[in-house]
Amino acid sequence: MRAGGLVGCHRRRRTRTTVADPTRLPAPNLVAQDFAAPVPNRRWLGNSTDVPTGAGWWYLAVLLDAHARRVVGWAMADHLRTELALDALALALSTRHPPPGLIHHTARGSQYTAAAYQASRSSRTSRQSARRDHHATTVGSRISAVAPAAPAAPPQHVAH
Repeated sequence: MRAGGLVGCHRRRRTRTTVADPTRLPAPNLVAQDFAAPVPNRRWLGNSTDVPTGAGWWYLAVLLDAHARRVVGWAMADHLRTELALDALALALSTRHPPPGLIHHTARGSQYTAAAYQASRSSRTSRQSARRDHHATTVGSRISAVAPAAPAAPPQHVAH
């Protein structure tokens, strides 16, 4: 290939979706890569990812129940602000009604460490947990595997 002047094409750009807020202290890692849970609603795993669509790049925030390995909350928007993570959390809280003691494990991105997100999460007496690195984990790969079909023409903001 080199002799012929050929190079491979890169179809996907890499977007850093975890940008830590340096003014906030990160939560401890209560999960320690143990993504199992003995019963439902004891451990939720959350992350955000970018999704290529015909209308450009969109962002998907997802919360998974570690026991059921099912999506309990999700939201999609053309931005990666705290509102996106809050919409996914609101859906999860309204449909699952977790008991006190839930471990809420997310990335260390500013949307998850924001005061508004922490207030909404802690109103249900859950404990925050965050991974220590900025790289994709099993959570991120699971989110990519369950991403809903991308909309053809994006609305301003979608939350379910």
